[in-house]
Amino acid sequence: MNKKSILVGIAVLLLAVVGGIAGATYSRYISSASTTPTAKVAKWIVKVNDTDITSNSAKTITAPAITWEQSNYIDDNVIAPSRKGTFELKIDPSGSQVAILYTLKIDEKAFSQYPQIKIESVKVGEEVLSKGEDGLYSSTITLDEVKKNTVKTVKVTLTWNEDTQYNTADTTIGNTITNFDIPIEITVQQYLGEAS
Repeated sequence: MNKKSILVGIAVLLLAVVGGIAGATYSRYISSASTTPTAKVAKWIVKVNDTDITSNSAKTITAPAITWEQSNYIDDNVIAPSRKGTFELKIDPSGSQVAILYTLKIDEKAFSQYPQIKIESVKVGEEVLSKGEDGLYSSTITLDEVKKNTVKTVKVTLTWNEDTQYNTADTTIGNTITNFDIPIEITVQQYLGEAS
């Protein structure tokens, strides 16, 4: 063996030892971490006329008292031909943290046998809610309105049309019925931009 081969062998051996030490030193700098992010859940609170309905998203209620227009010819607090009345449903999103889509289904079958008595309009402020093909009145409470605790007041106007074709039916109603309820179904859900 010559001296050159021995030197190459020693150099290779030293290189392997230095590489092993450097590799072992480098591998000691391994770190790891873990985390558990927490997602905060948005609040969902909706009241209708001060009743929390979020325990059940669809709730049937009977309309509140009807306020009748003044008349010199009809006693207070009753309906009769030619009279209009209104009732209000206050939808309060205070405390919620999402935009809201609400729909109202007014069960007009309750007075379907009295075609002279009709829902004349459904409004929120000056906005007239149109009855959809599905028979529902719908609108939204935007996230900005929710953040401002904006209460939406839905005003429903009911009218008993004065029409001579209904005189006999009007007389029958006046002689046989003391009152009738108008069931309303209100459904609220998170609004995600779908058409209302």
